[in-house]
Amino acid sequence: MRVISTKRLPATNTKPTRIVADDGAGHRVVISWDGLYSWEENHIRVVRALCSEERWKGKLVGSDVCRNYQTVGMCWVWVDHLASTQFSVEFFTK
Repeated sequence: MRVISTKRLPATNTKPTRIVADDGAGHRVVISWDGLYSWEENHIRVVRALCSEERWKGKLVGSDVCRNYQTVGMCWVWVDHLASTQFSVEFFTK
């Protein structure tokens, strides 16, 4: 199963703020951040661009990735063909 990670790249002296989608296997797309869209919408835009470029189809679900209580990106997985290693977790309180 392929996982796509997305993250915002800050502006530099020569480049505007951008967003990147990467599957960790050499497939990567970088597009400009669009201030007209929300955080999540920009991440969806770059995932769609990567999937379009690679001709991948399917239904994905995304979630925020946090480090030190800060959201640093998103992680996306396909949900229309789940892997055989799926499992459920239940939380119990005493």
